[in-house]
Amino acid sequence: MKKFLYFIMAVSLLVSFTGCKKSKVPPTEPSENAGSNNSPTQTVPDAGIANLSVAVSVPTTTEETLHEDDTVLCRYTYQNISLVLHKPDVADKVILDFLNRVDTTRELAEATAELARTNYKPENWVPYLYHIAYSPTRVDEKVLSFFGNNVVFSGAGHPERTCVSASYDLVTGDVLTLASIMQKDATAEQFCNLVLNGLAEMAQGNYLYGNYKQTVTQRFTQDPTHDEAWYFTQTGMCFYFAPYEIAPYSSGVITVEIPYENLRDLLHEDYLPLIRNTPSGEAKVTSFADISMDKFSDIAEIVLDKEGKMYMIHTVGNLQDIRIQFLDANNNYTVFAADALASGDGIMVQASDEQFKNLKLSYKSGKEIISIPLSK
Repeated sequence: MKKFLYFIMAVSLLVSFTGCKKSKVPPTEPSENAGSNNSPTQTVPDAGIANLSVAVSVPTTTEETLHEDDTVLCRYTYQNISLVLHKPDVADKVILDFLNRVDTTRELAEATAELARTNYKPENWVPYLYHIAYSPTRVDEKVLSFFGNNVVFSGAGHPERTCVSASYDLVTGDVLTLASIMQKDATAEQFCNLVLNGLAEMAQGNYLYGNYKQTVTQRFTQDPTHDEAWYFTQTGMCFYFAPYEIAPYSSGVITVEIPYENLRDLLHEDYLPLIRNTPSGEAKVTSFADISMDKFSDIAEIVLDKEGKMYMIHTVGNLQDIRIQFLDANNNYTVFAADALASGDGIMVQASDEQFKNLKLSYKSGKEIISIPLSK
């Protein structure tokens, strides 16, 4: 019988995940000390669906507050999370923390909706907005990291934007802070100097406020056991500054990425990424009716619309850093993210024509990131 890894997505875009295992190659259960025993230069074997370390989805849901004349007064967009991990207790711990972060925004969203009810005028009404969305930026056996935006519009000249981030140790499920990821002898000041070096070029272009160095330095003198104003990517560690923090609103979010090679004396090796074999494959998209299911050892299933058409994404060779994103004029979020897929793995996507044309697949093959619309 074919083994399935289910990524069930209803119309509301809620997702549930169920893991599966290959009978040919059983997954290796990571030990409690897996993070500390792995050298940052260790090369790990290719992985597929059955023994992938982590896969995550954070789909959005939008709730609308309506006036009695059916005008949309306010939209509240938030996320749910589903996570596949070989340690269910760790997965539960991460999910609970993430959902708590999202839940804390509901009261503010309700206040924004109430303000919309008070200020509503039928002429030229622009709906108010409360939007919270995280996107996974690093997904592997060591770390799950997110970065996103909290956007609020309540009738002002432009929306208010703040940044949100969260990173997790996938051996323990703990939330990571600057203090918890540093080597014993490292200091916050050393990270601060790297950030200031990264900002120096922007300062020469007059993008930053004159007192930006003082603002940056003040951040790093605060308690590092609570600092989460950063996130990991596949290539480095990013420190970010929201609009108005060190630059005008028009400059947007200011981000400084420090490559991992510049962090080897500061960052604990548990959080340096492992080196995988260079992937050398490609992904193909085929109508479900035109491909034999016997071709696959393991399958992930994503159902966006139960009445929609079915397509298969299948791999030839090995892929890394796989993402499927849903993109349209109002949304940009990840439907599926995994660290690796191998030959014999497939992803079945069931979606309406409208949904399918807004799905984009990206993955790493060789040294390149390949990005293609699924409807191509």
